[in-house]
Amino acid sequence: PKEISTESGLDNWSRFFPETKFIIATRHPVSWFQSFYNYHAYGRWPKRIPHPNELIGACYDGSEYLCTENCGSMMPGNSKICTDRANFHHSLSRLGKTPMDTPEELQLLGHGMSIVPQKGKVFLMESSQLIPENASSERLSEDISTFLDLKYDLRPLKDREGYGTESHQYKDDEAKEAFIDICDDEFLPLREVLVQQGEEAALWIKNYFMKSEDVIVSHPDEFLKLLDKWGEDPCRAD
Repeated sequence: PKEISTESGLDNWSRFFPETKFIIATRHPVSWFQSFYNYHAYGRWPKRIPHPNELIGACYDGSEYLCTENCGSMMPGNSKICTDRANFHHSLSRLGKTPMDTPEELQLLGHGMSIVPQKGKVFLMESSQLIPENASSERLSEDISTFLDLKYDLRPLKDREGYGTESHQYKDDEAKEAFIDICDDEFLPLREVLVQQGEEAALWIKNYFMKSEDVIVSHPDEFLKLLDKWGEDPCRAD
């Protein structure tokens, strides 16, 4: 999540909007990387962006933040692509919702970014919960409505017209030549890094983040099942 991963983002929220509630969506790091990479590759076409295996590690040399200046735009080419963006637990920890007072938790985090405790509660979801037919999505609209103290019900989730590279927003067949299939063998080193990050992120979210009274998830049992998949390579699923 970019907004909680920039150098000054959380400082601004804490200063100007201290009571803000956060709704944060995450996803399996492997599927996240492919989606994020293809979005930028498509948007930058015919210019080429670096090969995925060259994007293992930090976004910026000497900085763990995802952005340090001109962080407002998400247009293709304005955001750095790197595997460190998939350390979702690092960014989430900056909200200050866990003790961070044990060697076990600190070992899972191990980053140098600032911790900026936020007063507002956090609604955490996994992107698979946005797909109506998934069991994990059954109560999502209702739970978000409750979280936001709305006086009306949100509309039920609707199926999208295609997902990922099949999305209707990708209409230029020539630009689609820049897409990658992250399951190709050449990207195995990349996937190994992302799966390791996913396993650590899921462990921290389950054992620490979700234990905070300020953190809410919809359909916890199903949510945990989704997290369990983060430590698996989806390209090798049986």
